[in-house]
Amino acid sequence: MTLEKTLEDSAARLADAETYADPDRVNEIFTQLRLSGRIVRAEPEGMRPFWAVAKAADIRFIETNSNKFIAAPWPAMLMKDQEQKNIELFGSISGPSTTLVSMDGEIHHKHRLIAQEWFMPHNVRKLTSDIAAIAVTYIEKMAAMDGECDFAKNIAFWYPLRVVNSILGLPESVDADFLRLTQLSFGAADPNIEASIQDRLERFAQSHREFMTIFHPVIVERRANPTDDLASAYANATIDGDPLGIAETLGLFLITATAGHDTTSATTAGGLKALIEHPEQLVKLRENMELLPNAVEEFLRWVAPVKHFARTATEDIQIGGQTVSQGDRVVVFFASACRDEDVFDDPLDFRIDREPNKHLAFGTGPHLCLGMHLARLEIKIFFEQLLPRLESIELAGEASYLQANLVSGLTSLPVKYKFKGTDR
Repeated sequence: MTLEKTLEDSAARLADAETYADPDRVNEIFTQLRLSGRIVRAEPEGMRPFWAVAKAADIRFIETNSNKFIAAPWPAMLMKDQEQKNIELFGSISGPSTTLVSMDGEIHHKHRLIAQEWFMPHNVRKLTSDIAAIAVTYIEKMAAMDGECDFAKNIAFWYPLRVVNSILGLPESVDADFLRLTQLSFGAADPNIEASIQDRLERFAQSHREFMTIFHPVIVERRANPTDDLASAYANATIDGDPLGIAETLGLFLITATAGHDTTSATTAGGLKALIEHPEQLVKLRENMELLPNAVEEFLRWVAPVKHFARTATEDIQIGGQTVSQGDRVVVFFASACRDEDVFDDPLDFRIDREPNKHLAFGTGPHLCLGMHLARLEIKIFFEQLLPRLESIELAGEASYLQANLVSGLTSLPVKYKFKGTDR
């Protein structure tokens, strides 16, 4: 097999959700693509061809030239049958075209402004005591589990979800449904998610139908009786003086309720796993908690929960040693950029004091993650509360990962631990 064919086959594997159940294999593919020194054309079975972009510099170029590389109509890798299902459900191959990830240009900017103020650092900092109280609640649950739990399933999934839903002004009673539906949406291709629904297209469709059933009455209620929560801000938002349509409003709720917690959950669980697997780094952090902000950045780089976005070229353009033609799809792999040898010294090493740490876990350009300041604060507060209370912690079984090519992370992380001053 020629090198060209090997690279093409490797790039095509990145479209397969099952590939992401093995992060080591994924990182091997990313390394192979980066070291080739160019972008690679992939033709996965059942999916439109795309150019795989693995180098950080190329990804930054694409994401910061959003007039040359647009999100619509293909903001993520989609199987052709998923495109058809999206047209059936939403009238667009991209799915819910009213979410921020599918928007471009001025309309994206105006929709982003609706939520942006809520997620600016000065407003996020006001939530510190509330977030700390939620973190303590889940750490107490962990402490009550007799020294053993599945950290991903029992703790990490729930903590950021409760933070986001509290900001939305939604009660704890909705959390279980939100978690199930988020996993069903992002993990539609994973047969272990909602096994009672065997067809992945139906899993995806069901998640969106149920989300809309939950959000629609919230929007109606907040329009009739607005409060000071984010749900009211979304429900009563206007653009150029005109109220948002129901589909656009639902899109704001959807992106906040799914990506707003799932990525932070993945980083929290993945960060703890990395500390356990690198005990010298855990010792270093516990001995100097002032390194925690640096550690959070390393958690984000290491886990990189958002694996990719996809863009469409609006003109013929040279990038990564290749000519990309107008209309071609390019897929930017943020998770690869987070291990780029041209950006990081020893990128395959986990170091909690890494500095500088110019990772792309939050993306870059106009689609830079809106909730990044909140995510950083949530992760920092959780470990701030947890680590001083832990006497010891170790893995208690095999970890498992979600089969998903867009947003993915741990689905299970069994751990054994002992809290200080207790028998458990």
